[in-house]
Amino acid sequence: FLNYYGMAGPSLADDAAEKAAVTLENLKKASDFKESGNAFYKDKELGKAMRCYHNGHLITRAMLPMSGSEGQAGMFAGMEKTPSKMIPEIKALHHALLNNISAIHFNHGKHDRVIKYTSDVLKDDPRNKSALQRRGKVSTVDCALPTTCVDHVFVLSSTLITTKKLN
Repeated sequence: FLNYYGMAGPSLADDAAEKAAVTLENLKKASDFKESGNAFYKDKELGKAMRCYHNGHLITRAMLPMSGSEGQAGMFAGMEKTPSKMIPEIKALHHALLNNISAIHFNHGKHDRVIKYTSDVLKDDPRNKSALQRRGKVSTVDCALPTTCVDHVFVLSSTLITTKKLN
């Protein structure tokens, strides 16, 4: 179609390439936040690490589809629908950030928040080893937690046994 001035508009390929470029740029920003957070965590600057992980989490969350849709309108400028081929990579980074946030909460003894963040990961990836391990640690430290934590320890042990048998 011709636009108002009689010129052809951008092609669908151009639009897809632009969306992919924006997604890659935002993925890089989120990854940079994770790496900065890791450096702060290593230096035991947990407040700074938490801010970095949280900022990365906000970016990845905005890029992920909501409720099975193709993508969501982003919270950040230029972020529109995420190309579906990039979603697995974004999810992996998103899960890593959530696991890192839960590690900081664990260090502060905020076990209810550990449960919240690991639950977010396990909802999407029920066999996520880091989330299962953290849930298991929480259940051994805090006996007042729901039995679902104990269930996750069982799933983790089953996963590790199966993995060892396959190797």
